[in-house]
Amino acid sequence: MPLPPLVWRPANLVRPEAILAWVVVACWTSGPARAAVPVSLTTGTYAQTFDGMANAPVSSLPTGWAFASGTAPTWTSGTQSATTQFAGTVGTGTLTATSAGGTYLFVSGSAASGTDKAIGFLSSNTYTSPRSILFGFTNDTGAAVSAVTVGWNYEKYRNGTRMFDWKLYGSPDGSAWTGIAAGDRNYPADANSSPIPIVTSTVSPITVSGLGVGASYYLRWDYVGSGGSSNAQALGIDAFSLSLAVGPSITGRYWDSNAATPGVGGSGTWSATSATF
Repeated sequence: MPLPPLVWRPANLVRPEAILAWVVVACWTSGPARAAVPVSLTTGTYAQTFDGMANAPVSSLPTGWAFASGTAPTWTSGTQSATTQFAGTVGTGTLTATSAGGTYLFVSGSAASGTDKAIGFLSSNTYTSPRSILFGFTNDTGAAVSAVTVGWNYEKYRNGTRMFDWKLYGSPDGSAWTGIAAGDRNYPADANSSPIPIVTSTVSPITVSGLGVGASYYLRWDYVGSGGSSNAQALGIDAFSLSLAVGPSITGRYWDSNAATPGVGGSGTWSATSATF
């Protein structure tokens, strides 16, 4: 009786469907980039200190906030919704001259238990600048907004022998950006790359005009090294505040000089029976 033909079955052969499953899992766990979600504002004020973020390397950002990379990131392009590193100012987990680059949760005090926090960056040869912090909101107050006023603190957590800048931009659509020079800050190069006590620089409130009912607005802070990314300064933002200048809320009857284009007030001929009421 003849023997059956030999069939070669290498022990380490992996089925195609197993490879596909591994790729899917790998992509999911690596945290693919995604579009961020603006925060809905139903009142005229908003504040964010980042103190509610978890004390961990991977810590989710509050709604409305995101990280991005590249020279011209947009709100709808791929953005990062969590930090990749964290560091405190005392004890285990403090920054050093050789700390890894990444998106940071900076903690005043112990990295594991400190409660005063900020978000920002430390670049390196492998984690290059420019990097960006993005914030977006939607005006859901039900009233038109004539202006938005914002303020925050810039904070420095480590020296660096390379000069760095923060550049601020604003946008009504998260795509076409306009520079806002009042929010820019320059950090000259230091003599070394040692960790330091927190250096805080408060930005005076900046006012931007032109919003409507249901309109959105976006801010972008660019962290940019001068001529490179190594020997970087660790910089973050904290204590962000926002207020909306909301138009008057009117109930009942009001004077409208042009019924075809509704508004409040305006010149016209007074008449108790006119359609201008």
